Amino acid sequence: RAGRRRPAGWSPYVDTDKSYHYEAVEGGRTGKKSLMISGQDTRIHVFANGVRIDRTMRYVLRGWVRFEGDGDGWAMIKFNYRKGGENFYIPGGDRVSAGQEGWQFQTKTDRADEALEADMLWVSCKLEGNGKAYFDDLELIAYDRASLPKDFDLKHGKSNRVAAWQVLQRRIGKWDTETTVRPGKWNPE
Repeated sequence: RAGRRRPAGWSPYVDTDKSYHYEAVEGGRTGKKSLMISGQDTRIHVFANGVRIDRTMRYVLRGWVRFEGDGDGWAMIKFNYRKGGENFYIPGGDRVSAGQEGWQFQTKTDRADEALEADMLWVSCKLEGNGKAYFDDLELIAYDRASLPKDFDLKHGKSNRVAAWQVLQRRIGKWDTETTVRPGKWNPE
């Protein structure tokens, strides 16, 4: 199922037995080639080699993604967290879908603090649904946690969480709640 010219050291994970294909193809965003993943009714990750998580560092993943397919399909770059054979599921965040034309830049910061037992970080290119996704110019950058650039959040985003989930961010931590129950028909005292 894998293409003859697949990128060295990259491997797939598919959680359906549907049709899929991946390979390095002509026509990158800046160079001669890009990674192309195609599939029908499928979910596929193509993983780069893993790196050991250094908890003194913060990681940024950035790169370019293009999607061609139906309205239900999408593509993204994402972080994956593992220890041995165990995968710690953390959603990937923003997606590139059929309504977005051309190459789309994605940047994501790691969420390793949410997977404290994980010891490996894997970068993946993901396709879900029907279509073709192209990936190019991916970078994994490690920053010293103790001396992050002042514009780290502005430049890379606070996290790769979907915006709707960030609403609960203000509730993280310790807090007190006081509830007053007044007498009523069902609770006379």
